[in-house]
Amino acid sequence: MQFQSSRRIVGALVATQVATLAVAVTGAQAQQLQTQTAQVAPVAIPPSQQLGRQDDSDPTRGAVFRQGLVEERNLTVMEREREGYDPLGVRLADQWLLFAGVEGGYEYNNNIYSTPNDKKNDSILALAPTLRLRSDMPLHQLNFDAGMISDHYMDHDDENTDSYFVSGNGRYDLSSTTFAFARAGTARQFEDRTSPNAVDGTEPTQYQRYDATAGIASTVLRLNYQVDATWRRLDYDDVNSTFGTLDNDARDIDIGIGSARVGWEWTQGFMTYVRGAYNGRSHFSTQPAFDRDSKGYEAAVGAVFSNPTVYTIDVSAGVLHQSFDDGRFDDVTEPTFAIDAAYNITPRTSLTGSLTRSLEETTLANSSSLLQTIASVGIEQEITYNLLGNVSVAKIWSDFQDVSRNDDVWVATAEVKYLLNRNFYIAPRFQLSDRSSDDPTAEFDQWRAMVVLGAQL
Repeated sequence: MQFQSSRRIVGALVATQVATLAVAVTGAQAQQLQTQTAQVAPVAIPPSQQLGRQDDSDPTRGAVFRQGLVEERNLTVMEREREGYDPLGVRLADQWLLFAGVEGGYEYNNNIYSTPNDKKNDSILALAPTLRLRSDMPLHQLNFDAGMISDHYMDHDDENTDSYFVSGNGRYDLSSTTFAFARAGTARQFEDRTSPNAVDGTEPTQYQRYDATAGIASTVLRLNYQVDATWRRLDYDDVNSTFGTLDNDARDIDIGIGSARVGWEWTQGFMTYVRGAYNGRSHFSTQPAFDRDSKGYEAAVGAVFSNPTVYTIDVSAGVLHQSFDDGRFDDVTEPTFAIDAAYNITPRTSLTGSLTRSLEETTLANSSSLLQTIASVGIEQEITYNLLGNVSVAKIWSDFQDVSRNDDVWVATAEVKYLLNRNFYIAPRFQLSDRSSDDPTAEFDQWRAMVVLGAQL
């Protein structure tokens, strides 16, 4: 049971936030059962495999718990701190807090293999312990996260998975206006059956992911800037199939991204910026027929409109370009865009929306890559102070390059979270998804009903 974050697919890139890890990066890989279960996914490409994708924070936890992660903003219903319901953690020393949690989940999935016909259903039990160490210092930050997710299928043991993650991030304040930041981590993960890249294995494809990012950001009067560099490696294991062992060496990839962003705050609540990023993608080995090594760039201009308690809108547009070492693949040059918006309609109702486009890797024969566009909209509601609800709809377009295949995915999600007290909560969720494709064998529909019981300290 691959769990992904539901709150937002597009991550805002604000230069003064330590959480920003790479320019022109979309969304978030959740690293916790609670946020993962309420997924807007399945997206076309699993979030953890999207190039440059950042790790998401938990929008329902306190500020110290969330510091150093992607979103430190505290605006919408699901993001806000809940006095009396946020975990307090355990103070290990004057400047350190330890948060611990464990979640147990039950899911019923009516189509575990995401197939158009001969659907197989199953009940899935999941267990996810986590540990998060947070610094609590007047200057600087240093944070560590570790956890695992164990999924057990009642009737299809071959689908069982045990994944884990370990990561750390930090910020060093060089002055009152300038800081350096870094993040590094690794995770063992499994490819979701909903992905168009999923190979026909008799069990889920396992891969190891490595990430490292470092950069510097500064704000001087109205001018702010950020430069950073990101490295990512995805290393796929071979997997058994009904046709023998599938060699996944050609999927192993190193990705390097260098980016810069400069912004100017014209008035309070209005800023414009320009950003640029260069990337190189190098596969460990190539199949005889396809060499998908490539280099490319993205350039964009954007604007941020914000009111601290009412709304924030980050919108940008530009162009992306990617050229491939294999001359049989056409260069890809396409417009790119991103929107990340949140608006408090009332103090108890929030509207969220996002739109993004990125160029992703593919395993489809004769295709160099796929152009993925994701749009989502959601409503968050505070039913009572400790009872929160969220309904969202997402549409994903996948345009495979150099071949005539396009996929469209619709995903609708509804969730409720009931906070019993600081230490316990329950969260039932329901998700409906549907994929149509020019390849009839890739089509599927699926529904998933799930409930999570959580304990936190």
